[in-house]
Amino acid sequence: MGPPPPNQLVDHLRERLERRLDLTPKQMRQIDPIVRKLGEEMREVHFDTVKQIGRVIDSAHDQIAAVLTPQQKQKFDAMIRERERFLHDRPPGGRRRPPERPQSPQPPPPARPSPES
Repeated sequence: MGPPPPNQLVDHLRERLERRLDLTPKQMRQIDPIVRKLGEEMREVHFDTVKQIGRVIDSAHDQIAAVLTPQQKQKFDAMIRERERFLHDRPPGGRRRPPERPQSPQPPPPARPSPES
């Protein structure tokens, strides 16, 4: 699981500073803009990083596709679409669990003898 989104980190930091350092209201008013700016900068870095990672992944996909047969490329394209759907469907700031593999049906447990037997 990845780190929480920047706004959650900032809220946590603000609460932790206030609680652990026993900050006065005046100190909190002075620290608040610093923490808010931190959150804005973290969001920008996160956004830029996600874009850069996307470019790196796209490049790797192109290089892999160049090596595949047409049938393999069709399967590979389907894998990419599946991953994109997974990323699109997950909740913001969280991760959705991948679907569980279907298991073969389990036989029912053996019947217990009744106490009257």
